[in-house]
Amino acid sequence: MSKTETELKLTLLSDDPLPSLIERLGAPVRVVEQLNRYFEPAAPPKWMVRLREEGGGLLLTVKGPRSERRGEGTGESTRSASDASGPGDEAAGASGRKGVGGGSSAGVFVREERERAIPSEWLTELADTGTCSALWALDEMSGLTPPLRYRGQLHNTRRSYRLAGESSLLDIDRTVYPDGSIVWELELESDDAAELAPRVRDLLDSVGLRYRASTVGKFGRLLAAAAADSTGSELRP
Repeated sequence: MSKTETELKLTLLSDDPLPSLIERLGAPVRVVEQLNRYFEPAAPPKWMVRLREEGGGLLLTVKGPRSERRGEGTGESTRSASDASGPGDEAAGASGRKGVGGGSSAGVFVREERERAIPSEWLTELADTGTCSALWALDEMSGLTPPLRYRGQLHNTRRSYRLAGESSLLDIDRTVYPDGSIVWELELESDDAAELAPRVRDLLDSVGLRYRASTVGKFGRLLAAAAADSTGSELRP
């Protein structure tokens, strides 16, 4: 199923933001462990395929290039925000200042997303043979050109909190990268992400947490961390 994903994504500049957040949000409503495996198709560029193991299941996610919403009100525009560049959001805020600029929508990104659960056995088939014709037969893979190149995996612990009066969950991710580095991110997926963004930033400001817009996502950081390794395995249908 294809949809437009609208998501607020902020990098939290703290070794451990949880104690500060718990003061305002209380205990998380759920905690899940995720193992994300990332792949790139031969074409088109800037598309990503992710296989996520979570709760004993396997979830396929296909994502297109993402753009950042800019401006305020109903006349917002978008600008490209690459997932395949270096860790620009890390460098942009090296001074460690609190908050982000760019108006009420700073840190809100939109992109095409296709997602569906798939049999766990398919991952075994990919690992054993490097092929999975059933995967390429899915509608979610339409428009992508094989083969898939495996780009690495990330372990993520996701804690989800309830914003008072809102149905959307506020996700706090602790992601461990292959070089051992840890990145904390806040994510809020909602059609109303732009409207909720000022409230979320006010919450972070109120507990003294520093943050910046995540102009590079998890996949982009993974590519940057693995840049020294020019090898990659291919998965053909």
